[in-house]
Amino acid sequence: METNETKIFFDAALEMALRAEIDHELAQTPSPAELKRKYPDTSRWDARLYAALKRQTRHSHMRKRLVMVLLVTALLAAGFCRKRRTAPRNLHSRYTMAADRNAPDL
Repeated sequence: METNETKIFFDAALEMALRAEIDHELAQTPSPAELKRKYPDTSRWDARLYAALKRQTRHSHMRKRLVMVLLVTALLAAGFCRKRRTAPRNLHSRYTMAADRNAPDL
């Protein structure tokens, strides 16, 4: 017994389904005028954002330099204060030892 059904290959069925999906998506796609109204020209925004980013990176370099200068200054100041604090003790101990040697015995 033969049937009147048409045999469709898988590749042909897949191609028909993909074409139907493409047609459906194209029907839903907005027109160029609708796209322009929905998404306005943003080229000026790009230029402003680029300029702002450039300013921000310039300021970050300046901040890094300022932090480095402050850090070096703080380290030098700490070293200077430490040296200053220890110097009189060393001098004091040298003078007392010398004074003890020259002191008369009682």
